Amino acid sequence: MPPVVFPRALLALALTLASGTSGASATPADLTELSLSDLMSIDITSVSKHLEPLSDAAAAVYVLTNEQLVASGASNIAEALRGVPGVQVARVDARAYAVSVRGFNSNASDKLEVRLDGRSVYTPLFSGVFWDVFETDLADVERIEIIRGPGATLYGANAVNGVINIITKSAQASPGGRLRVGAGNEERAMVAVRQSFKLGSGALRANALGHWRDDTAKANGSDMQDGARFSQAGLRGDWQQLAGGSLSTGANAYDARFQGPAGNTSASGQSVQGRWARPTAAGERSLQFAYEHYERNIPTIYNEQRNTANLDFEEQRSLGTLNQLVYGLGLHYTQDKTAGPPLAVIFTPASRTLNTYSAFVQDQLPLTTALTLTLGSKFEHNDVTGFEAQPSIRLGWRARPEAFVWGSVARAVRTPNRLDQDVAIFCPPPNGFPGACGPGSFRIGNPQLKSETVIAYEAGTRLALAKGLSADLALFHNDYQKLKSTEPMPPFGAYANRLEGVGEGGELALSWQASERLRFQGSYSLLSLRIHHNAESRDTTTPATINGSSPRHQLDASLNWRFAPNWQFYGDARYLSRQPAQHITDRADLSLRIGYTPTANLTIALSGENLLQDQHAEFGANVNTRSEVQRSGWLTLTRTWP
Repeated sequence: MPPVVFPRALLALALTLASGTSGASATPADLTELSLSDLMSIDITSVSKHLEPLSDAAAAVYVLTNEQLVASGASNIAEALRGVPGVQVARVDARAYAVSVRGFNSNASDKLEVRLDGRSVYTPLFSGVFWDVFETDLADVERIEIIRGPGATLYGANAVNGVINIITKSAQASPGGRLRVGAGNEERAMVAVRQSFKLGSGALRANALGHWRDDTAKANGSDMQDGARFSQAGLRGDWQQLAGGSLSTGANAYDARFQGPAGNTSASGQSVQGRWARPTAAGERSLQFAYEHYERNIPTIYNEQRNTANLDFEEQRSLGTLNQLVYGLGLHYTQDKTAGPPLAVIFTPASRTLNTYSAFVQDQLPLTTALTLTLGSKFEHNDVTGFEAQPSIRLGWRARPEAFVWGSVARAVRTPNRLDQDVAIFCPPPNGFPGACGPGSFRIGNPQLKSETVIAYEAGTRLALAKGLSADLALFHNDYQKLKSTEPMPPFGAYANRLEGVGEGGELALSWQASERLRFQGSYSLLSLRIHHNAESRDTTTPATINGSSPRHQLDASLNWRFAPNWQFYGDARYLSRQPAQHITDRADLSLRIGYTPTANLTIALSGENLLQDQHAEFGANVNTRSEVQRSGWLTLTRTWP
């Protein structure tokens, strides 16, 4: 379907759905009569960089609240994202995940921007996230905002297919202390502890967590020998009245050990960040700083040390009663040091420093009382590809009190990273790797690689269909150009910008608050990826891998039921269609949790995951060597105090 016709069809469908809704109703008497604006009244910041109701956001946005995160019993951030429409989460082994939005899933997914309290956590090594060390205590997360579709106008390069913005509670909003301990057959042991203190006009929160995960299984049922141990400690401080503004600071350190065939992989890191915001006559002005250092070592394979720093200035201004202008400047610095031979994966040069300078502006203009136009662009200059512009235009229409319709067009880029440009394989003398390569270094990276690009067309609607029932529909068509190919060049190939194609589909999310104690949620995601090589390419394998590594259909249904004053039940059922490139057939999963709160400060919960099968694979094309996730259950006890 031509790229111009398809977006028009999306918008037409959204308008048709909106026009079929009923008129306004009276003020709701209870939770079963909530209007759309009440059901979606959660304020979010990810779409426009200022607070706005979810119901009025002109983008495909989904929010996981603290209540949902706690009720689900998810063991980490990646697991919590499984039920989000348009998001694919696949467990690679005992420690690692492949997480993507709207396709292109791999264990090095590179088209998704992830942030924790405003700090980007992606690594410039491969433009993705080390999910095995990206953890935080979900009980202290206020909400997770997930944007499906480009977010590059506000967040810059690499926010190609989505943005995940994790916002933790302030120290003042989490007083007292909490201890959670647990044990199970796969999640062998876990502990999380938190204590908050008043400190002058603000508060300080200290926390620590750790876990020990058992090995996953091979296809024959034997242990994969890939168990993981992880520990983390952190601080967060918040002061609401400081020099006429507010200050939020944080520090974090982690250490991890992962079993592997060549020895234990080690990973450690430290980060600090701070944000100072001050109200102005017309809005707010803020300054944010973040610094991270990490080290990662895989014996005989790879070694990296990296320092990254970010400095961002933003200002929000109200022009008139409704016009919202936001703009800012940013500086991103990253410097790495990698080890050379005899390690198998090396980088040339071994050390590299890169800087990115950026500016953005976005204006929300009310055309009428019901129609809002949002225009903006990010402008970046980086040391790899030079100048990049990433504009977007969004239109939001409050068609009826119960119906909101939106559409958008945006451009986003993924700039080349160290893996794209500088990676090489070292085959040691005198024999190299028999059957694979002779002795020597073989470069795969291409220093001339250009940015991958996408032009994304989206449309959607949010509706109040009946008492307590709401629907959120998003449709999209993405045109991809200059995607990375692997051209056949013995022995390992070489990278080039010779893939292109289309991604399109839709996501439908439903929510029904049946009563004050009972809520149902469900979603369906449809994805069609048609990536192919251009006339200059000889890469016949990468397109099939991209197209066949994400399920075409995903279904999710969850139930959150407080069936007695002290009891809560949560169930989540999922279906994913086959992934032919990964040799994975269609499958269904079931997760359950039941919690009992005998007193106000004590909760006992029993959780189970992957309950429908003894074990199954979620990612990995080699059937004989990949990990398979096993059925698991664990018991947790949570104690709180003032």
